[in-house]
Amino acid sequence: MNKIQIGDIAISTVLESDHTLFDAEAFFPDATPELFEKECSWMAPGLFDRERNSIICTIQGYVFRAGGLNVLVDTCVGNDKEGRSQPAWNNAQFPWLDNLVGAGFAPEDIDIVLCTHLHVDHVGWNTRLENGEWVPTFPTAQYLTTAVELENLQHRSDSGPPIFRTFYEDSVLPVIKAGQSVLVGNDHKIADGVCLESLPGHTPDHMGVKIVSGGQTALAIGDAMHHPIQALYPDWNSQHCADGLLASQTRRSLLEEVCDSPVQVLPAHFNPCHVTRRGEEYWIDFG
Repeated sequence: MNKIQIGDIAISTVLESDHTLFDAEAFFPDATPELFEKECSWMAPGLFDRERNSIICTIQGYVFRAGGLNVLVDTCVGNDKEGRSQPAWNNAQFPWLDNLVGAGFAPEDIDIVLCTHLHVDHVGWNTRLENGEWVPTFPTAQYLTTAVELENLQHRSDSGPPIFRTFYEDSVLPVIKAGQSVLVGNDHKIADGVCLESLPGHTPDHMGVKIVSGGQTALAIGDAMHHPIQALYPDWNSQHCADGLLASQTRRSLLEEVCDSPVQVLPAHFNPCHVTRRGEEYWIDFG
């Protein structure tokens, strides 16, 4: 568990998995084996499995208390889910809830759940299975999303690949039926010093969460970046990006915004970091 102190706000990672593998060139269609080999010296073994030619990603969320509210950002894959494209995600038994409790938060303590976007590995713990029914994991929380993001998922649930209907029905629809889903703008203020920041492209209304306290800043970026190699190659989009041009523009703007600053970057799929510059390139610094 990583703990990050931003002024008076203590932010904890809530880890689900730290060794999820994705085929490198399939995940990043613009990549080549030669480029991965070129960068292998700093990526392997923690960020790249050379033998399997696979990038290594974490699956994690973040939890903190601000303005009297307990806020959870991203809820990962979840347990007991079916119909997932990753075999390890089907009927999984991750210790994610135990890790949340280990960070000092029981499910009933959470006031706000914010999924940076509505993809399968960011909404899973929105619900859990009880007596054969999917129910909200956080019984008193408001689950925030934007109308654009929800409408996009509902459209893809109706007309996209089957996975979208599957996770909509088991991880999003039960929250709506429970009356806990709240639509907000993509500049919504959650609490003093905590607000949403628009980071579109990966999905139409993908959001970040900016956390400011005591003159310090952290920014949860969801899937604006999936892997540190995208700092060196900002135009590389994942195969799951809805609008590749917009996603790369957002990524470049984000990297420039936080580069050589004390802003703590909180990614969903790799460890908290800072962004620095090496010559004309951006670089992820875990120090």
